[in-house]
Amino acid sequence: MSGFQRYIHTPASPLPEHHQTFLARGEDIIPFLEAPEFRLTNPWSLFFRSVLTQLRDESAFSGKQMHELGVGDGRNIFHMGDELKNPAGIDAHMPMLQLAAENLAHLKFPVDLYFGDAVAFVKQPGEAWDGYVAICLPQTPPQETSENKLVGTFRSENPHLEPYAEWKTSGLQLVAATLGELVKRAKHDLRVLLLLSGRVPTAERETMIHSTGWAIRRVLATNESDIAQQSAYVSLAYTQVYADSSEHLFWERTATGVLAPIDPIEAEKRRLAAYNSSTNEHPNVYHHLYVYLLEPKGRTQALVLN
Repeated sequence: MSGFQRYIHTPASPLPEHHQTFLARGEDIIPFLEAPEFRLTNPWSLFFRSVLTQLRDESAFSGKQMHELGVGDGRNIFHMGDELKNPAGIDAHMPMLQLAAENLAHLKFPVDLYFGDAVAFVKQPGEAWDGYVAICLPQTPPQETSENKLVGTFRSENPHLEPYAEWKTSGLQLVAATLGELVKRAKHDLRVLLLLSGRVPTAERETMIHSTGWAIRRVLATNESDIAQQSAYVSLAYTQVYADSSEHLFWERTATGVLAPIDPIEAEKRRLAAYNSSTNEHPNVYHHLYVYLLEPKGRTQALVLN
């Protein structure tokens, strides 16, 4: 890709911090180096991989080009099948790319990896994109609080984000910038798989999608069994502007195991208490996740699947 240097895997190079585990791929069990701050058991990861597996079984990816923006340690590509065409991944964190290169070396096909900013990667000169783009990027505003870690922050000084400042408060600025620039180089048959949190109202999420030039073709959502438990390390203070929303954004699991709604103020109170706890407990705070299948505007109606 013009303007971006491809990451070259050097087997002898020392690896960043990681956990040695295993990943199931069909009937194969493959050794896998997972990022310590984003384990394979993370609910975001589990849900996105389940959607990818479903679409793979529908032959959605067969013979298609795939770009993953926010490739992380490479786990998602394992679930897209062996029939991808020239897959590529980009990530702004070098330790992630190091792990991805190690992990993806187990595949039967090469994956091009690039180091850099996702929006700049999309904006670079080159051919229009078709096939699929998978997007799982940080979805909180840039915050200076000490508890926020890699998965919840990004560089706020990125100049490519400035035209999308209206989405800063909701934490969707980075996603909006990526979608807004991506539609400019999309062929009519490009499809985007976008993972979003329900920590902001549906109308906010979908207005952002439509305003950046995309139509919603399909929506897949978590249910009570796979709803995401909130990390203690990512602040929810920004969601308090939605405290009067008529839509339930956060949930607690009651003593009987069912979900009951809680407001954003209570959710942040619990999240902060868990962060300050010496027992490493997880807050009793949950939120739904959504995978949006998008296409350039003007093509089909949305279909919601749970």
